[in-house]
Amino acid sequence: MSSCSHNAGGSLQRVAILPANVLLNNGSSEWMSLGIALALEQDFATSPHIAAVLATSDSGAYQRGVTEVLRTTVDDASGVIHLRVTVTDLAKQRITSYGEVNLPSSAGMLAVVNALAKRIDPQCSDFSTKNERAWQAYTVAAGSANVQTRVQMLNAAVSADPSFGLAYLVLAEVLNQAGDRNLKPLLSAAASHRDAFTPLDRARFAALSARASHAPLAQQANATAAVLQLAPNDVDALTTLGSERFLEDNAAEGEKLLKRALELSPDNVNVRAQLAEGLLEVRRFAEAEKLFSGIDNEAAVLPQLAVCLLLKGDAGRANTVFSNYLQQRSAANDRSLFLAQANWIAVSKSPADGVQYLARTNLSQNDLRSLGASQGSIWQSMGKDFAGARKNAALAAGLANAPVPKLFAAISVLIANSDGPVEQWREQVRAAPLEESIKQAVLAYGLFLNAHYPEAAAEWQRLVEESGGADLRARAMLGASLNRAGQSAEARKVSVEAFVPNLTGADQFAVLPFTEMRQLLNLKVQ
Repeated sequence: MSSCSHNAGGSLQRVAILPANVLLNNGSSEWMSLGIALALEQDFATSPHIAAVLATSDSGAYQRGVTEVLRTTVDDASGVIHLRVTVTDLAKQRITSYGEVNLPSSAGMLAVVNALAKRIDPQCSDFSTKNERAWQAYTVAAGSANVQTRVQMLNAAVSADPSFGLAYLVLAEVLNQAGDRNLKPLLSAAASHRDAFTPLDRARFAALSARASHAPLAQQANATAAVLQLAPNDVDALTTLGSERFLEDNAAEGEKLLKRALELSPDNVNVRAQLAEGLLEVRRFAEAEKLFSGIDNEAAVLPQLAVCLLLKGDAGRANTVFSNYLQQRSAANDRSLFLAQANWIAVSKSPADGVQYLARTNLSQNDLRSLGASQGSIWQSMGKDFAGARKNAALAAGLANAPVPKLFAAISVLIANSDGPVEQWREQVRAAPLEESIKQAVLAYGLFLNAHYPEAAAEWQRLVEESGGADLRARAMLGASLNRAGQSAEARKVSVEAFVPNLTGADQFAVLPFTEMRQLLNLKVQ
């Protein structure tokens, strides 16, 4: 940027936006300090020349890996709003460009902010709302770490301006992170106003809707690509599309997109982990290992690193890494740690070894004993020991008190009884007081375990389609079911990729699809 305009040479400038210095006479305008920075960040999203991030200080800007810092100061006098901007070279601490926008106070602060963005780069867009109350509520939400406050203020933002697309999108993200998976009412409300969204928000909403509805993977990827057409430096969209390309077995494009995201956000642990997972999916284990190992907060990805090493064929180092993970979790006095250990034994040795470990583990609390018996029962069913599975499932049901142990026990009882007449067992599953998604999974796994492979394939095909093709576990089980049903030609059409199982104990069936995936990909089983 020079004299408040973008670099004519077209090179990308990575800029940190600091909170504005607000010198207004209005004592209730403190929120604008963050609000102006948030609005500028979104305005810059459509610029091909600027990659903007928020930072609270120069030191924060250094941590974000940017090269320049943008500072703004706003005041008003004689009915005119004055918004001044300076851009400083972070390394040299030298002002490289400056400028000012002056508009009548009647135009409103957002009009001034939008005008400044367009002075810097004409390809910038307007902020997602023109309603100052909605902007203020959105800013308060962004500045709060409390989930309830964020939800409350984002709801206030869309109430003040029902066409505030960005607020709907952020609210959906907050609800999803808080564990609220039922986004249908929110998406329906947003859809009724999407024609009034900015073009970028419409594209982002279409991508969110495609993911939420589990549209076919190609459709999801096309929707994400449409976001990048408008916002080429959007790190989240680059990361999402990169991951989607890996799922489509397009490693070259996936790697290119994720490396581009890393260039824009070098210290972004999530992007680095997504790239590592993508490389693992396409069996480039050595490269994935290097990335997992290089993540600063390595403890968070130790299970992925351990599985990567295991798939690579280095069982010794894999065991060492997972032991390190268990030691770090034990410091938090995690009572369910034995399930993680059991899962690791089951994937690195065999499910039978996992059953033996659980039988040797002394647990004092009934709910923990119930969880262990439930998991052991599932693995016994994998080994066709249905009598032993029923014994453990009954034990689990008798010991369970809390909701999760009760749920796991109910599932293990159904699986342990899956060796009976198939239609009778189907009715038993349908009548069970479980969520429909759980019933579908129980049916698919139970039919597979009892060699009803054509029927299992039909269930797994349904689950693959419901995920839009993104569920690697369902794809592995579909391929395995078709292969064992003698439909090898159809099985070869299923794109089976490597993945990391959930080793925490939250998924009773984690070991089964992982085992089938390894066999289908001819990865060495230790």
